[in-house]
Amino acid sequence: MRCPKAKKLISPYMDGELGPMERGHLESHIRECSQCGDLFKELSKVHEMFAGAQRFKAPYGFAGRVMSRVTARKTRNIFPIAGFARAAAVCFIIAAGITSGETTMKKLQPANKENMVSSLSLSSFDPAPPDSIGGAYLAMTEGDRED
Repeated sequence: MRCPKAKKLISPYMDGELGPMERGHLESHIRECSQCGDLFKELSKVHEMFAGAQRFKAPYGFAGRVMSRVTARKTRNIFPIAGFARAAAVCFIIAAGITSGETTMKKLQPANKENMVSSLSLSSFDPAPPDSIGGAYLAMTEGDRED
């Protein structure tokens, strides 16, 4: 076992979280490596000090407040990236629409181009169908203007 891995496993070892094989490899490494052995001895002292420390009860709702703050911080960090991704997606969609529209217009014959543009003009549409409420209103107001 190498030192970086051994250093990562010391705390789980003290907490009893390692399997028998990892535990054996770590114990062997600690016996052979003086640097990791010294680190293990220091951390063992700290672990024993905390194990014997008096325990206090957290106030009611403490864990919920802490977790809500952690979630809020995570959320704040994600939004700028998500906002950028949304803006990039919108720009891509607009660019794709412009490109496809230009390609379509280039493929059309000049005569068809004029027909297409004139069909998109709003002047070819009636403002409101005559039998609708809007049509009745327009008919009434046009009659008032003629008088």
